[in-house]
Amino acid sequence: MQEEPTKEWAALFDYNRISAKGMNLSYVAPVVKNGEKIIELNKEEIEIATEEWKKAYTQ
Repeated sequence: MQEEPTKEWAALFDYNRISAKGMNLSYVAPVVKNGEKIIELNKEEIEIATEEWKKAYTQ
């Protein structure tokens, strides 16, 4: 009887689900003003994400 090859743990990340759905990841460089990191939030994106999290299953 032959043993089936086992997958390495790292192989779990070979298939990127986000790229498979056609979504691109982008990087926004941090902005530093007067020695402090400044972030910019998109209100519409925050509202959409908030609604999605409200629907998330909790135990």
